Amino acid sequence: MNLLTFTFPGEPIPKGRPRKDRGHWHTPARTEKAENSIRWQLKAAHVTPTSEPVAVELHYRCKSHTADLDNLIKLTLDAATGYLWEDDRQVWQIIAEVERGSSNPETVISVTRVEQSLQRTCNNGGAA
Repeated sequence: MNLLTFTFPGEPIPKGRPRKDRGHWHTPARTEKAENSIRWQLKAAHVTPTSEPVAVELHYRCKSHTADLDNLIKLTLDAATGYLWEDDRQVWQIIAEVERGSSNPETVISVTRVEQSLQRTCNNGGAA
């Protein structure tokens, strides 16, 4: 059962690596701006983060032909933590795809409850 689905218009941004400058680590401005954009949209939607295990489905439609899927995922999950779920340890399953060369760039995120059978398997260390 779908808990929530959100669409974030605009070019999906991959998470940038932290940089060290004069002995201090900082997140790239582009990464902060993209994460904050997602957070503000989630905050405006007045969602309450779930405490349940979740499965997340991500669809990225990018103009860019070079977007790195794992870094796109990282930025989205980090931005949604505290807004869609309380802690990213609650994300038990991820399905993600990237469409490159899209004329309609956007990020679509769907969050569903984890099936009880998967919860049981994970809680028993893999034993069904």
